[in-house]
Amino acid sequence: QLFHFYFLNHESKEMPNRKDIRKILKEIDAELFEMFNVLDDEGKLDFSKSKTKRNIAYTTYLYDEKLPYIFMQDRGGFSDLRVITHELGHAFEKYLNKDVELFLQFTSNIQTAESQAITMELIFAEQQNILIKSKSSNDYKNYIILKNLILIPEALCIYEFERLTYSSKSLEKKDLKRI
Repeated sequence: QLFHFYFLNHESKEMPNRKDIRKILKEIDAELFEMFNVLDDEGKLDFSKSKTKRNIAYTTYLYDEKLPYIFMQDRGGFSDLRVITHELGHAFEKYLNKDVELFLQFTSNIQTAESQAITMELIFAEQQNILIKSKSSNDYKNYIILKNLILIPEALCIYEFERLTYSSKSLEKKDLKRI
């Protein structure tokens, strides 16, 4: 709660435009920059705002086109930029592996995929001065660091719960309480 209260007063009201995002991606990595341009040119980046869109974000891979596709609802602010960079992390992994022919070799496990996405958030946050036009240029970087410090332990608990529950042949209510 305190986390959200603090950042309520530090949110950028506008989503960074594609031109600003391109600038930062070009500084990070040439292939990442290329991927963003290809996805944008091919209509595979759906960041638009719409009343009919659900408040979700995901990255998928279009096997026939050998391209990732990113979908999200634009709400404005730091959280959108975090979601974009997170999903770009997933997309970049898929883009780099586009020539892998076997699906099982292509798909990373959830821990690896999330590590890649969080790493992209952190790398992107280092270059955020170009993108975030707010009073404090460190706010976005702090937001990313704090958000991930909160999310990582939660995610690890969920993964451990899933590991324990799926490794059991059958579970009763008392077993779930124990886990």
